[in-house]
Amino acid sequence: MNRTKFIKDFLTSSETAMKMLMLFATVLAVIFPTILFAWAVRAEAAQDKSPQDLVAQAAQALRQRKFREAAELATQAIEQKPDLAEAYVVRGQARGGMGQLKEAIADFTKAIELKQDATTYLVRGNAYSELDEHAKSLADFDQALKLDPKARGAYRQRGRTNFKAGKVEPSIADFDRYVELEPEHENDLWERGLSRYYAGQFRQAQNSFEDYHKVGPDDTENDLWRMLSQAEADGLAEAQKVLKTLHAKRGGIFPPMYDLYTGKIKPDEAFTRATADAANDRKSQDFYAHLYVGMWFVAARDKPKSIEHLEQAVALRSTDYMWYVARLQLERLKRAEKSK
Repeated sequence: MNRTKFIKDFLTSSETAMKMLMLFATVLAVIFPTILFAWAVRAEAAQDKSPQDLVAQAAQALRQRKFREAAELATQAIEQKPDLAEAYVVRGQARGGMGQLKEAIADFTKAIELKQDATTYLVRGNAYSELDEHAKSLADFDQALKLDPKARGAYRQRGRTNFKAGKVEPSIADFDRYVELEPEHENDLWERGLSRYYAGQFRQAQNSFEDYHKVGPDDTENDLWRMLSQAEADGLAEAQKVLKTLHAKRGGIFPPMYDLYTGKIKPDEAFTRATADAANDRKSQDFYAHLYVGMWFVAARDKPKSIEHLEQAVALRSTDYMWYVARLQLERLKRAEKSK
């Protein structure tokens, strides 16, 4: 190596590095005060707003699904007024939106300590339900209804939690009460169809899914449950005839399931087609494919095959409402096998 060239290159690179350092220092000297000023302005602005204003702003961010911003604003309100129950409620909802359920429950609990309110019990009950703490969830819904017997949403949420806990008949009673209070939403209540199916009320379940078809005509999943219900009441062949008149519109795994349920393809082909799109959520794809192939075998009276698929669906643990359907169906099939 040429020593003179090496020294020259070294000096040149050193000069370049020094220039870069000086440039960085200059930029930092300009930007850093600006950042500090922005932080100071933001802090001063927060101080200028009342806690109630901050909560209102947080609630607006929450409605826009800006969960982190909502949590920060609610925290600022709490720092100014630690006994403001509404701030804890909004922050709890924001934390729940970010998946921080335990932290959300802590906020709701603090809010309840400060102020007894049906809505706060309701949102905490939902958070407990998401964590599979069904006893605590049901207790909160009970308290919400004690404080406000016409808290209509509490009946639907308690019905969902009762179903998730395996309490099918109580879930139907809750859904029925919800419809009494909100008759205009009866067609929306697909959950009641599932509860009726598992209560053995197959014709009523069919009616529920037909009602939902009025508001969700493109929901192929609903049409499959309508067919499953009618299959129990009128037989598989008759139910397939009706399903063929309801053309599959919902995408994802459901077009191949529609083809399976109408007899166009076999279960193996339906499963392969349903799980072929690797671009989608593979766990969700596999779960729904196993669930609906398993339910096809239920309708076809093939218990070993239905158990095989439902076991794999249940193994893909989630908080999806349909996961509890898969678990309940599997438990009943296994119970029937043991009783032989």
